[in-house]
Formats: sequence, C-alpha cells, structure tokens
Amino acid sequence: MSTEHLLGDMGDILEALMGVDNGHRDKAEKHLQRLATEQPGPVLLLLAQIGALGVGGFQVDQRFLCLLILRRLAFSRLPDLHLNPQTPHPTAPFDYITEEVRGRIETVLCTGLKDEVNVRMRKGLGTCAGKWAQASMLRKRPMTRLPPVLISLLGDPTPFHRFTTYQVIEITPTLLNDSRGGAIRSPAFLGQVLQGGLHDPSYDVRAQAIKATTASLLSQAFSSSQKIEYGISLVAEIFKSLPHFPPPIIGKAIQPLIDLAIYYPDLSLSHLDQCLPFLLSTMASPVQYPTPIALSRYDPTQMEYDDWVVSCKASTEILLSLLEVRKAQLLAWQDARVAKDLVGLLLEWQITALGLLGDDCTTWLEAEVLEDDDEYPGEPETSLDRLSGLVGDSGAIILPTLLEHVRVLLPRPEWICRYGALMGLSVAAEGSSQAIIPQIREIVNLIGHTAHDPHPRVRWAFLHCIGQMAVHCKRQVHKMYSDQIMEKCLEMMSDPQPRLRAQSITCLQVFLQDATAEQVIPYMDRLAPAFLEGYSNGPSYIQRCTIEVLGVLALSVVEAFEPHYHDVMDMLLQVLSTATEDDKTIVPEVLNSATTIGLAVGKRLFVADAARLAALMLAIQNQITDVGDPRGTELSRAWRRISAILEDDFNPFLPFIIPPLIRAAEFRPPPRGTKKSLSGEDDDGGPEDPDVIYTAELEEKAIAFENLAAYAINTKGAFMPWLEKCMFLSVDALSFQYSEDVREAAAFLIPVLLQTAKDEARIPIPDVLESIFVGLLNTIDQEQDNLYIPTLFKSFADSVRVIGIPLPLNLVHRFFNVAQRRANIWLKERMERKVLRQSGEIDEGDKQFMITEEKEESICLDKVDEAALAVQKTLMMQSEQPESKGLMKMFGDLCVTTHEARQYGGLFNQQ
Repeated sequence: MSTEHLLGDMGDILEALMGVDNGHRDKAEKHLQRLATEQPGPVLLLLAQIGALGVGGFQVDQRFLCLLILRRLAFSRLPDLHLNPQTPHPTAPFDYITEEVRGRIETVLCTGLKDEVNVRMRKGLGTCAGKWAQASMLRKRPMTRLPPVLISLLGDPTPFHRFTTYQVIEITPTLLNDSRGGAIRSPAFLGQVLQGGLHDPSYDVRAQAIKATTASLLSQAFSSSQKIEYGISLVAEIFKSLPHFPPPIIGKAIQPLIDLAIYYPDLSLSHLDQCLPFLLSTMASPVQYPTPIALSRYDPTQMEYDDWVVSCKASTEILLSLLEVRKAQLLAWQDARVAKDLVGLLLEWQITALGLLGDDCTTWLEAEVLEDDDEYPGEPETSLDRLSGLVGDSGAIILPTLLEHVRVLLPRPEWICRYGALMGLSVAAEGSSQAIIPQIREIVNLIGHTAHDPHPRVRWAFLHCIGQMAVHCKRQVHKMYSDQIMEKCLEMMSDPQPRLRAQSITCLQVFLQDATAEQVIPYMDRLAPAFLEGYSNGPSYIQRCTIEVLGVLALSVVEAFEPHYHDVMDMLLQVLSTATEDDKTIVPEVLNSATTIGLAVGKRLFVADAARLAALMLAIQNQITDVGDPRGTELSRAWRRISAILEDDFNPFLPFIIPPLIRAAEFRPPPRGTKKSLSGEDDDGGPEDPDVIYTAELEEKAIAFENLAAYAINTKGAFMPWLEKCMFLSVDALSFQYSEDVREAAAFLIPVLLQTAKDEARIPIPDVLESIFVGLLNTIDQEQDNLYIPTLFKSFADSVRVIGIPLPLNLVHRFFNVAQRRANIWLKERMERKVLRQSGEIDEGDKQFMITEEKEESICLDKVDEAALAVQKTLMMQSEQPESKGLMKMFGDLCVTTHEARQYGGLFNQQ
C-alpha cells in the first residue's frame, strides 16, 4: 500500500495544525477527516510511518504530532465512514481497515520502538503503542507483535529503551498476559519483569517500573489471589529501592503508590517497618528552606522546594489513606508514631511554605476578595484536619504532641511560627474536640496574648482559632469564655486593619450561633451600634459580614433585639431600595438578614415593615431575567420566611408568589437533539446532556417544589386554588430523570398536599387518589436507585396515613407485589454478596462498595416495613372483605422476606 501520494497533503496539514491561525487549523482538521474517510488505511499508515520512522524528513515536533493524531484518529468514529452503507452507523478507521493494514501499522510502531534514539520521540512512541494496544485489546484483538519487542528492550544497554517497556505496561498492564504464546501469558513472568525493573541500574527506569507495578496490581493483570502472592514482594522491593532514589525524583516515584494504599492497603501494611519511616522522612523540611525550629525527629531532606512539596503531598496522602482504611493497625505501630510524627511534619510543612511569603503582608491586607489567596499553602492544614478527623475519638493521641509544638512555637520571634501554631490548633479543633475540651482553659490562656500580636496575620489567626473552638467545643467555650470572647471581638472591631475587623465580626457570628440570650443581652447596647458603624465605615466585605451577623444576633436574643430593630431594619431596607441589578451578591444577604430578623422579633414588630419589604422583593423579582440569578434563589427563601412570620396575613401575596413557582416546577429540558450552550445560544453540533446544560433551571425546579410544600403547610386553605395543579406536577416529577433533588422534593410534596386537602375537607375524589398511589407504585417498581427508593416508600406510607381512609384493595395488592419484588431483589443480592465475601476474592475497594450498598439496602428495608405497616392498618379496616385474608398473607410473606434479607446483612457492622 503506497502512501507517497499523501505526503504533500500531510505536510500541509501538519504545518497548519501547528500554526497559530485558527481558520487554517479548522480547514486542516476537516481535510484530514475527509482523507481519513476516503482512504483510512493509507492515512493511518502514513501517520505511523512519519511518527515512528521519520518518513518524509519531518521535524520532531511534527513527528510527535503524527503519533498523537494516529492514536486519536484511529479509534474515533467518523460520521461518513460506515462498515455497511445499508446501516450507516459511524465507524472508527481502525475497525474499517483490513487486518493486513493493522499489522503493517503495528510493525511500523514496533520498529520505531526498537530503533528510535530521540528521548522525546521514544516517549511519544511508547504512549502511542500502549494506547493502540489498549484499544485493540478492548476489541478482543491482542497486539501480538508488541510484547516480544518490549521483552527484547529489557536487555538493551540504553536506559530509555528499557524505560519504554515499563511505560507501555503502565498504559496497558494486561498486555503481557493477554498476548498469545508460552510464558508470556504467565502472571509469574509479569512479576519477574516488574521485579527486574525495580532493580534497574537507572533510577528513571525504576521510577517507571514502580508506575507499571502499581498499575498492574490495580488492574486485572493479576487475579485477587495473585495480587497478594506477587504484590507483597513487589511492594517490599519498591520500599527497599525508594530510599536510594535521587532526591529530585523521590516524590514522583512515591505518587503511584497512593491508589495502592487506598485499594490494597494490606500490601503496604505488610512492610510497616520499611514503608512508614521512609514516608515520614520524605516530609522533613528541605535544607534550603529550614523551619526556624525543628518539629520532627527526621533530618532535613536534600530535595529542592518544589520536589519536596510533591513528596510531601504524596507521602501524606498515602499515610492518611492507610489510616482511613486500617486505622487500628496503623495506630498500634510504635505507639501511634505515624499520627504523632505527622503533626510535627505537617506543621513544619505549613511554616516552611509560609516562610516563602515573607514578612510583608500588604497584598493580603489590601485584598478586596478575602477568599482569594492563591499563594497560601492550604495542603498542610487540610491534611492536619483530615488527620484529626481520622483519629477522631482518639484525639488524645495527637493533642499532646500538638500542644507540645504550640508551646515551642508561640514564643518564637518569627510570625510564621506563631501563625502556624494557631492554625494548627484551629484545624485540629473538630476532630480533637473531645480531647481539647478538658484542656480548654490551658489552651485559651496559652494563645490569649496573640490577640495583641504585632503581625496582623497572627491576630487574624487568633480570631480564627477562637471561632473554630467556639464551633467545635461550643459548650465549654461558651460557658467559660463568653465574656472574654465578646470583649476581645468588640475590641478588635476597632483594629486599624479592615481585614481584621471583618474577621472579628466573623468570629462573633460563629460565637453567636450557639450563644444563649443571657450571654449576649448584656452586650446588645454595644454590639448593634458597633455593627451599624462597621457597615457605614467599612469596605464592601465588612458590609457583607455585618449584614450576615445582624440576623444571627437577632436570633440569639429574640425579643431583646427590639430596641435596635428599627435602626437595623431601616438600614437593611435602605440598602435594598438603593441596590442596582449589579448588586447581585449583597441583595441575597440583605434578604436573608431582614427576614431572619423578622422571624426573631415576630409578627407584632415585623408586620409594619413587611409591606415595604415585600414591595421591594416584588420589584427585584420583576428585574430577574436570568435563571440562576442568586437573587432569585434567596427571594424564594425570603418569601417562605415571611409566610411563616405573617401566617394568614401572607395570603394576599400568594397570587404573586405561587404562579412563578409553578412555572419553574413545570420546566422540562427540551427533547434530545435540541442543544443549548452554556451561554444560552444555539451552537452547531449534536445533543448534549440536559442535566449538565440546564443546571440552573433544574435547581430552580427543585427549589420550586420545596417552596410549594412550605406554602401548602403555612397557608393551608389559601393554597387550595393551586393544589390540583401541584399534585399533578408532583406525581409527574416522581420519575423526572434529570434531577435527584426534583424527584425527592416531589415525593415529599405529595403527602403535604394531601394533608392540606384533608384539613380543608377536600380529599381528592377516588379516581384522583388512585392515580396518585398508582404513580407512586409505578415509580417504585421501575426505580433502580437505592438512595431514592426509601423516599418513595416513605411518601407512599405518609400518604396512606394522611388520607385516613381504607386504601382500595386493588392498590393494596399492587403494593404488596411491588414491595415483595423489591425485597426479593435485595435478598438475592445479599445472598450473592455473602458468597462472594466468603470466597475472599474481593479487594478493599470492592469491600467498601459492598458496605455502602448494604447500608443503602438496610434503609430501603426499613422504609418497606414502614409502608407495609401503614398499608396493613388500612387492610384491617376492611377485614370483612373476602380478599383481605389473602392480602394479609402477602403482608406476612413480605415481612418474612425483609427479615431474611436482614439476616444476610452484617458486613457493615463487622467493620
């Protein structure tokens, strides 16, 4: 097959694709697709020849691009390429060309792998060959030419030739097993190949062999029993090899072991004395950037900073993953040394990284968006938070170590040490709260002086630390330190730095959420004016904090807020009345705060301002044109709060509120084939998934159902004009495929609407009732999601209880049939799972998946029993009916099945 006639075309295509002109690139892509459709064999062969053999004298960049195009184009379906013109389904060129052409292409790739000397081209060739082999094997066609070449490369004196073998194995770990012929098919042979790579003289090859080894252990290259047989020794060799790696590549060599720790932790835990000290040692701060004071037992690493961060991330993830799945075993090793050492190492990481920020924090202080701090090293804090949460009830294990480091760091002259100490306490507060509570007095006394620290970031960290302890150790903090916190936050609301004033307001907000009225009322005459003054004189982020905290303050003191109510409400209404359509962030916060204050003070005080607020809300509602506008979401919540406050006096607003909600609830994505882009404009192309494209509309639909339920509960009889329409929408939305939230909200709304109708003595006619219950049962019968099925059974049970009249016997029969089928499915799955569990042929990932499945099934079984009991009570009302005896037997059979299914449970409880 000659390809010379295509060289000119291919040269032009490559030149255009590598150019900067988008128009030329588009034309080149279309021309290439047309050529591949007309001559798929010659095009793919030429791409292979240029990339693998250098045919045509092209440059390295162009050759590399050819390999990339080859592996993508070969397996992509082309619209105008068909195997059978009578049934024009798009076909990939690989599936269209003859076996002879496939063989020629593979021969070219293998020749390139043997002969290519350019390192970059070898990597490209390895990736292309591996991806080609992978896609070919998915089509049940092993690439038999490749394994012998890979095996021959292992004996090549050039490291990068040996590297290629492990590169390809990483991409397609089952390649050697799936190929035909002799020892190549043996997992033992694969194990030997991998062992050889772990002892290769080249550390680059060793690092790639580690990747290939972990990929093989995570794939089907070894069976479950073989993973243990070969995996334990392979992982042992990895950890023997790693300490000898050059510092720059240690982190990259460790990274592949993360998934191994998650899915096959026992392979690593068989070598605790090797793997744990090594992983911990790689986290010690580098010589070039030492911490002001050592916090760990490990010598500084010789890595450069960027390499060290890679190593820290990888080692931390492995250790935390092992703790997550084998906590008891890891904590038992050397008296919980892993957890204790991690505390110091993570603090070192945090302080070392902070040191690169320097002493000047002007940019941080002048930032207008407080959440944006791209330079801030968040990984060590996140990891310490995870460690604290994983240790959990055993927080006493890490707290003494943490406090020991804090006592050393707080007196240090470097601000990064004091800051790191405070943030360490902050992030450990949640997981270690039970251990912190008995020592809360000592801790508060220990950090109290940092409130006056000369460095603003340390003062900020003090406020953050106090706020975290107020959240997670609330009873003790509020009981012992409410006055000190109030005084300190009020004092710091006068800090010269606006960012510190904002943080003091945030700290107060956190404290107020769980404070008692008695703790707050003595400070009301200082708090409310301070907040109003802060709003008047602060930048926009202080204004937002102030508006948020006012609602929390009102809820904490309730009636005691009355003396300040008018000043605060007048300010909020003024902000709302002057807000423009561009103020889309401040308006939701004002609405939330104003209506929350209304809830706190009650109808008597709020009613006078309700009309003004409602008028402003209607004006905002009329401005909103974009689905997903944050003002619209908060408007929905605000209307609900007002309805709860005003009760019957809210009814006049319903005609303005309910119709838009019904319109939102009626939304359905257009039929597939109608495409809407994220910009809202029509694009060329095929249909897209509506639950991705219409996210905002779907969220509004779910919120609409939730709000309709709230209004049905709060306004009762006044809701009746819309009840029938809402009932129809609810039943229809039970099987709404695009949104779980919509389905859940619709299922909840059905019994609410029935209760409203019952309260007004307007229970729907029998035909309507039957359509409701049939809709529920049909959805239950067809639904496959075990997370949604309990909601459906609960909706059914609640609806049966609400109507309070006998359920028609045909519906009772239908219910028991549907429930029995469901229960039989769960019973069968649990029986099969038990057999599989006893076989030992499951890995950690499978086990965790089974635990999740079993937990979901148990919830389903509980809701089935609940619904069955509700139906049985209605059946008892009709005991004189001839059919009732047979239906009672069905009830008994169902109870037996659900009980038997529970007997096959227990995997979750065994963990």
